[in-house]
Amino acid sequence: MHKQNLIENNKLLEIVKSLKEKHSNQVETDFHKYMQKSNFLLPAIIKENNKISIVKIIDEKGIEYLPAFTDWKNFQLNVDNTKEVQSVIFSFKEFFNILESDLSLFGIVINPYSDNLVLSRENLNFSEEPQDDIRKGDQVSLGVPKDYPYLFVEKCIDFFKKDNSVRSAFLLQMVKKNQISLLLVIETENIEAVFSQLSKHIVKFLDDEKILDIIPLDTPLGRNITEQYAPFFECEK
Repeated sequence: MHKQNLIENNKLLEIVKSLKEKHSNQVETDFHKYMQKSNFLLPAIIKENNKISIVKIIDEKGIEYLPAFTDWKNFQLNVDNTKEVQSVIFSFKEFFNILESDLSLFGIVINPYSDNLVLSRENLNFSEEPQDDIRKGDQVSLGVPKDYPYLFVEKCIDFFKKDNSVRSAFLLQMVKKNQISLLLVIETENIEAVFSQLSKHIVKFLDDEKILDIIPLDTPLGRNITEQYAPFFECEK
């Protein structure tokens, strides 16, 4: 029997069902805990020299996701399956690493043709490492970027002025375990579409070595990390 056939996440599926039927803080905590322990099936095309080309899912708005199948039965529902597509086993951490390296992805979808549970980057950041109060971490610091990316900020402002849904935006620098990353926090009711457009047209104005995370303001993390800082953009009322 192939290893792919042995992948099962019965407990996680039970929690997913509970999460969709009756949300609670305890169920959400259990979900994130089991996510970290789980392996998933990811559709991919194996090329020469064992290089993997991942098969993404694109919704009607053009937003890209990684599909994560909890078991072989759900993987077989994949409408994009062809003779070239194979199932590859990836851990949650490996899914998270793919998202960090590909900013065009909005998040992942668990069993898109059955449970269809969408997890944004902000959801996955919580799963990867709880950050209820990020400023309390001994090895984490927040502040205004030391090397301020003026061109990137200018392009963001131009974009936000044209997009009526963006009300405000913050740019912060996070230093965690000696790794520097930028946090773009956006106040908008249309986060998926804004994220997609930023990834396609604006992120290229950052230096290649810069790490960027985009998160909504209307989340505990977003509100917490911006409360002492002024936005670099506010829409005119």
